[in-house]
Amino acid sequence: MKKILVLTLVVVLALSGLVLAADNKGFINQDGENNEGEIIQLDQYNYANISQEGTNNNTMIFQQPSPSQTEGHWAEVTQNGDSNQAEVDQIRGQTQHTTTVAQRGNDNFTSISQNGWYGGSTAEVTQIGNSNRAVHQFDNEDGSGLYSEGVINQLGDNNLASQVVEFKTRRNIKMSIEQIGNNNTATQHIGIHDPGWGIRSAFVDLKIKQDGYSNTATQTTLSAYGRELGSEYTTATISQYGNFNEAHGTQAGQLNANSIIQIGNNNYAKIDQSGISNNATINQ
Repeated sequence: MKKILVLTLVVVLALSGLVLAADNKGFINQDGENNEGEIIQLDQYNYANISQEGTNNNTMIFQQPSPSQTEGHWAEVTQNGDSNQAEVDQIRGQTQHTTTVAQRGNDNFTSISQNGWYGGSTAEVTQIGNSNRAVHQFDNEDGSGLYSEGVINQLGDNNLASQVVEFKTRRNIKMSIEQIGNNNTATQHIGIHDPGWGIRSAFVDLKIKQDGYSNTATQTTLSAYGRELGSEYTTATISQYGNFNEAHGTQAGQLNANSIIQIGNNNYAKIDQSGISNNATINQ
């Protein structure tokens, strides 16, 4: 096994004390099996890129600015082969973090974890193959936020896609999952850390699209502690094309809309809403 570690951290001794240099770039290219690539970047406005060809390879990117810095990070991962893993952790900071992961092959896994304060973060995952898993989690426990956007695209069978957003207050959330194939599972969850704040989520757009047979889609807007979240202007849409599919929607709050569209035979759909001035539609 060959492991490459890139630590893009430059230390500069200035009159005011110790300063971490910004605008760093780290690149790793690996070809073969059982390789590990790791990039660690501290401070602001850093870029990391890892490309791996082969099987059983692992990638880890860790990016963290100091609390006072305002520039985000950008991470890219490309893996071609089977049984590969990609993990990206982008934490803290007051502005946007961006992650892009592309995997081609079977039995691959992607995990993206983003944590920010006042800015927004985006993540996009593309997986082509069977039995792949993709998880995107955005955690805004430390403060307020402006927006978060995530996209997961999967082509193949027996795949799993999950998007989770936990926050104290977040005004714009846009999450989408598209799966083409059979026996796939897609879940989206929007939650809040402290319902006692009385802060609502507003302008949330959730979309799941599945094309194939025996797929399952679930969308949930609840608090992190299982209690109802008073969300406003949440739009949740599930579109399924094929037979033997299942769709579940749960919303709490006001002025929300949940719609499920199923085209095919032997499908099942259920929507649960609590609150006022909500709208639910099922078309089969």
